[in-house]
Amino acid sequence: IESINLYKGDYLMEIIEFDNKYRKETIDLLIDVAVIEYGFPEWKDELLQFKNEFFKNNGGNCWIAIEDDTVIGTISLRKMSDDCGEVKNLYILKEKRGASTVGQDLLNTLFDYAKQVGYSKLRLDTYKQFERAIRFYEKNGFKLIDSTDIHFFYEKDLNNN
Repeated sequence: IESINLYKGDYLMEIIEFDNKYRKETIDLLIDVAVIEYGFPEWKDELLQFKNEFFKNNGGNCWIAIEDDTVIGTISLRKMSDDCGEVKNLYILKEKRGASTVGQDLLNTLFDYAKQVGYSKLRLDTYKQFERAIRFYEKNGFKLIDSTDIHFFYEKDLNNN
């Protein structure tokens, strides 16, 4: 999946495989959402090291949503096993959440790619703070498989869409 152009009314949103041209902007988005907005300062060092090569070298990929040459969302996939991938880094610019389809378009791109590379299921973990994301994942067929008071683990069967 190289690039997807999505016309949303009178503007164009493009989902592309991560491009280093947008590295700083992508990292800024990751830090703004995860560290500043949701309060995970312990993730900052890891996010500053973000590289798509990590995902590509581990059976996955990363995509970004671009609107007016600005990164408005990101999602990544990494291999957990031969038949299972892990969803990572689904972050959307605050102004684009809810009213737009950015998250759904990114997730659909990941679903398509995961099926193409032979994954039959996906997993993800998330935290209590990400309430809207949890509802979004559940709406997209992810089932809770384990949890602690603050940490939730989900799985989706890609063969049952």
